[in-house]
Amino acid sequence: MEIHPIAHIYTPFKEKFGIPRQGQAARLSKGKIIFEPTYRRKEAVRGLEKFDYIWLIWEFSQIKKETVFKPVVRPPRLGGNEKIGVFASRSPFRPNRLGLSAVRLDQIEWEGDQSPVLWVSGIDMVDGTPLYDIKPYDGEADIFLEAKSGFVDTHVFEEVQVTIPEEMRDGLDGEYLEALKEILDKDPRPAYQRKQERIYGLTYGEYNVRFKASPHQIIVLSVEALNEQKDLSERTKK
Repeated sequence: MEIHPIAHIYTPFKEKFGIPRQGQAARLSKGKIIFEPTYRRKEAVRGLEKFDYIWLIWEFSQIKKETVFKPVVRPPRLGGNEKIGVFASRSPFRPNRLGLSAVRLDQIEWEGDQSPVLWVSGIDMVDGTPLYDIKPYDGEADIFLEAKSGFVDTHVFEEVQVTIPEEMRDGLDGEYLEALKEILDKDPRPAYQRKQERIYGLTYGEYNVRFKASPHQIIVLSVEALNEQKDLSERTKK
């Protein structure tokens, strides 16, 4: 069976680092889904506006295809040390590199050259990720309140305190700041790479964010617009 993308999702996450481990850990992060021309038909999403959430089947497109199948992985939630079976995890290092996410459907844009466009939130995908299918979330069939969740039940991610200095808040949209804080308070650093003296950087939206961290706190050091960094880089080359 051959499958082809039906759409791509465009998000604030320009790189893998900083993407939330699950979309519901970043409910304020928004994106839009643009269909490929073949599937850009309003009748194809007729009735979808009556659902609050949708399932997305997508590709871990920035993960290189493994030539040799690896049956075990090291989940970040387990500190990056303990191994479990790949099919007992949500690791991106999978035979077919397929991901599954439930996202909130905020709006359907019905008019315009690229319509219908789906606006969604609670996303955990890098910008430009290909989508292979979209299905409505069924609030009756898709929830199992009594379900056990393996190691997830016993290894809970602890949130950290995030400090963004007041001088860095000026000129930034309040919604952007809240979304950024939501990402940082889950501590995006890999569990196996948490050196306190190291300065980390992630790209979120149109900004590059640099920060340092201690076991219970993240302090933002700078928030710089990407276009300003590009201008500086070009001036340096001259």
